[in-house]
Amino acid sequence: MAMVTVYRFEVYNVVTDQTTVRPREGTLDAILRTRRLQPLMETAREVDESELDGDGFVRRQRVHQGGNTRPCTQAGCSGTQTYSPLSYPPGSQAGTGVADGVIVWDADPQQGWSCSVDRDHWQCP
Repeated sequence: MAMVTVYRFEVYNVVTDQTTVRPREGTLDAILRTRRLQPLMETAREVDESELDGDGFVRRQRVHQGGNTRPCTQAGCSGTQTYSPLSYPPGSQAGTGVADGVIVWDADPQQGWSCSVDRDHWQCP
């Protein structure tokens, strides 16, 4: 398939009045079609066209971490912690709004262990 140029981008969060760089990438056309997104031209890289979704953004890669669960490490908790390469630590307010079909987040996801019982039991790896 053909190669296309993709870029990372900044997104403006209307709730916090801040701009953050997103880890996702898209074609220039896809980014410019979505309001509140600004392409970062210096992040350009070539990808195969087959890596794009129907909207022109690079498909999110799901990392299967089969078996990466453990008992919660917090004293007295009976929950199970599950590892995720894209989780949100306590204090982040995931999904603070929607701008033209794009969910606006106030924090970038990061690697971590989330608990099935208490969100505050989140831990860095």
